[in-house]
Amino acid sequence: GLTGAMVALGVGITVALAGLRLSQGASLDDAFLLGVSVAVAAVPEGLAATVTIALAIGARRMAARGAIVRRLPAVETLGSATTIACDKTGTLTENRLRLHAMAPAPGFGELDVLQAAVLASTARLVGDAEGEPAVAGDPVDAALLLAARERGQPAEEIRRGSSVLRELPFEPERKRMTLVYRRDGAVSAYTKGAPETVIAAARLDEADRRALTAQAEGWARQGLRVLAVARRELRGGDLPAE
Repeated sequence: GLTGAMVALGVGITVALAGLRLSQGASLDDAFLLGVSVAVAAVPEGLAATVTIALAIGARRMAARGAIVRRLPAVETLGSATTIACDKTGTLTENRLRLHAMAPAPGFGELDVLQAAVLASTARLVGDAEGEPAVAGDPVDAALLLAARERGQPAEEIRRGSSVLRELPFEPERKRMTLVYRRDGAVSAYTKGAPETVIAAARLDEADRRALTAQAEGWARQGLRVLAVARRELRGGDLPAE
């Protein structure tokens, strides 16, 4: 920047004059004093005010274009930038996840997928906030609960009559979480996680498996966050180990 160039120029002149003085036979002390004197003289008293005014003018021009600068020295740094890419929550995004689409396996519908997703989640509704219910828990679980509620399937209705027997939390190795419920004497496991692990473990025909995998990969290429959910009836009440 301008300040750096002025400092470099002042240091260069100071060293050059001190070297010239030494070459003329002056002592080291005299050359040093000459260099210090020139360095002090190279910084005018009005430099600080001049730099501040220049930065303030830059900040004013940026404010006219909708950019507010809190620290004036940042104007000099921004002046040397050619491209700035950013995403700030509340400006470009709303800090809210929403269910975009569903792809049920053959023989199932979207409500079946939503019910399984809710039962594989640990979030819960805690009240109203700004016209819509507030959700306590993971943002992904919250999006699933809100989607179910918008389709007339409140989480409390889906979970009514079911008791949790076991919870296997999400782990990076498994890439999924599982909740086991008992309802009317039957025991069922509901799983939610990465499509590559859930689809691979599901009991599907190879053609259906490839179709669901292709759909998940297509959504991922669009920048969407993709999850797979599954349900399994446990015969004999055996609890899953993973």
